[in-house]
Amino acid sequence: MIRNRRTRLVKWITAALLASLLTALVGCGSGPQQQVKTSASYLEKVTELRQIFDKYKGDITKLTPEEKKKFVEFEDGNESLVPVYWEHMRNPNAPVGATNKMGGTGQ
Repeated sequence: MIRNRRTRLVKWITAALLASLLTALVGCGSGPQQQVKTSASYLEKVTELRQIFDKYKGDITKLTPEEKKKFVEFEDGNESLVPVYWEHMRNPNAPVGATNKMGGTGQ
C-alpha cells in the first residue's frame, strides 16, 4: 500500500514537471517578433557608420559633429545610445552595456 502511494506520488510529480516544462517550451518565442531591418537603405547606413568607426580606429572622441549626428539619427534621436552602439562595434562579443567606460581606443 505504501509503495503504491509512493509510485502515484512520483507519477504526479513527474507529470507536473513535464507539464511545466512543456508550458515553458511552448511559451518561448510565441510573442510578437521584432522586425529585422535588412532593407538596402539600412545596410547602406550601417556600412557608412562602420566606415566612420574604422576611419577613427574606434576612437569616439574624434567624431565630427556631423558624423555624430549620423549616429544619433541612426539611434532614432537617442544620443545616449551612440556610445553603446560604438562600443558594440568596438567589441561585438561583449554583452550590450557590459563596459562602463566609453570612448578612447579601447586598447
